[in-house]
Amino acid sequence: MYCIAGEFLVDDHKVMPQMIAEMDKENTALSLQTLTESHLMVLGGSPLNEPIVGYASYVMNDQAQIMQVMRDYEMGHMGFLEY
Repeated sequence: MYCIAGEFLVDDHKVMPQMIAEMDKENTALSLQTLTESHLMVLGGSPLNEPIVGYASYVMNDQAQIMQVMRDYEMGHMGFLEY
């Protein structure tokens, strides 16, 4: 779960804006309680079972890949949007 705004508790763990609450894949039930008016995203999927490294809006498998994608972006290799 990603907290967009507000505050809530997931199984007694406080989650605030820009925080992620990761659920245990073995757990089939959870307790959710909002502390303030809240907006959150609930996301799901299959486990990746591989390393994950994030920086800003980049998500890759290791720091070297993050550095390479940053260089690619700075060099204009990521394409462009026409208006």
